[in-house]
Parts: sequence; C-alpha cells; structure tokens
Amino acid sequence: MKKLIFVFIFLIIGQIYICAQKISYKSYKNQDLEKLTTFQGIRYFEITVKGDFKGKMIKLVQHVYHNGQETIKEDAYQLQSRKVIFEIWAQPAIEGDSVKIGIKTPFFYQPHFYIHMDVNDRPILMETFLSDYKNLEVIPLVAYTPGIKSVFYMNGENYTAIDYCGVRDAHIHPSEWKEKFGILNYLYYELKIE
Repeated sequence: MKKLIFVFIFLIIGQIYICAQKISYKSYKNQDLEKLTTFQGIRYFEITVKGDFKGKMIKLVQHVYHNGQETIKEDAYQLQSRKVIFEIWAQPAIEGDSVKIGIKTPFFYQPHFYIHMDVNDRPILMETFLSDYKNLEVIPLVAYTPGIKSVFYMNGENYTAIDYCGVRDAHIHPSEWKEKFGILNYLYYELKIE
C-alpha cells in the first residue's frame, strides 16, 4: 500500500513538473549594438520558453489589432526539444502607419516584414507577463503596444503621459488589453501548445 501511495504521489509531482513553463527575456548582449539600434528606434528581445514540448505541436500565433479589429496568423511546428528560443525586432516605419518586424524561430527566419498599424502613438516592444505560467497551453510572448494614455494638467497646460509598465504589470493576457485599457492598435505573439 505504501508503495502504491508513493507511486501515485510521484506521478502527480512528475506531472506538475512536466507541465511547468518558464519564460525568460534577454535584451542585447552587446552595449554598442544596443546604443545603435536604440538610436534607430529598434527594440529587440530574445525569448526562451522551457517546458514539456518534446514531440508536441506548437503554434506561433500573431495577433494584430488595428482600430480595434483583430487579425490572426498562425504557423504550426513539431518540437523536438524542451526549450524553444524566439528572437524579435520591431521598428516603427517612417511613414507612421506600420511597424517593421523581424522574427527568428527554430523553424524560420523572416528578417523583416511590415504590419499595418498606427505607430504615431509611440508604441514599444515589451514583455507580456502573466501571474502564472504553469500548465498553460497558450503563452503570450511579446507585444508591441502604445501603452495606456492619460492626460494630466500641470502649470496651466495639458500633458499626455504614456504608461507602458502599467499594461505589462497588470499581468493579464494581451487579448484583454482592448477591453481593459481601451488600446485599439497593438500586436502580440503567443505560443500555443497542443
């Protein structure tokens, strides 16, 4: 009986461990490169996701909100590893009506493509933190967002403040940003595990 209980507890703990997800973000490794790309308005992240992916299908899903309307694009891949690394670059286009994205995954590399969205709101590429990543089948990776705008009055004049951290630190899925914060133009990537 004790042996049976031990095996049962081991299986439960093993299942919890196997499903655990871990996400880490890195920015530039080279300070000179970081200075140059910052000057050019380019933001970059290397995102590492660890979990029980070996042999599973994953989908990299792109969600773009333009004037509140969502479009979705997804690509599916079979993983042979417990770790997957994504690199992403974002730069506002000169015209102000699109963002230039570069993305590198274990499956493909697309050095640049344009996504139509209003970038006059000064969006940035940022992490998307949730409060818990364990046992998730959908993991938000990164977002390009204009943040939360608020107007305040000081010294007889109106000023506009942009709060990017308030969006990230709310720890909610980016699909809820439109409803919660009234953000109409943004994009985000997520990983679906099947």
